Amino acid sequence: MLTNILRTGIAAAAAAALLAGGAAIAQNATDDTSMSVSDRVVITGQDPNPVDFPGLRGDKPGQPLPKGYAAVGYRVTYTRGAVKALPSLVVRCPAGKRLVTMAASNGRIAPQVVGLTPFVRRRAFEYQGSPSWGVVVDFNLRGVTKGQTISGTVYGLCR
Repeated sequence: MLTNILRTGIAAAAAAALLAGGAAIAQNATDDTSMSVSDRVVITGQDPNPVDFPGLRGDKPGQPLPKGYAAVGYRVTYTRGAVKALPSLVVRCPAGKRLVTMAASNGRIAPQVVGLTPFVRRRAFEYQGSPSWGVVVDFNLRGVTKGQTISGTVYGLCR
């Protein structure tokens, strides 16, 4: 019994030390890098479709979303610094809906599907059918110089 209490206490102390150290490392590594993610925007009904979602037939940007679908969007702005650091977020569908696919508004940024949290890597399509999923927003390093700002919107399509 005492051994279990000691193990739990040691594990908690180690976790706290790692988290504190990780925060200090992250702070130093991203001093010259800035990132922002907007609040979620929900597009439903007859709102215009923002992008061509992969795997969805008959959808075209500017046309109304198909009946029963909703798109959630997060605007990401990234100013590159000396160290590459990437923003992460959780794509959340409206109540009662599940993820079908993901897309981005331009070819400069892209969602990387990672898992229920950004720390658990998963296979590419495990998010389908889930109400929310973690993504890391990546960008094409070529052509983006230090100090340059790029932005785009990451979308999740829900049904």
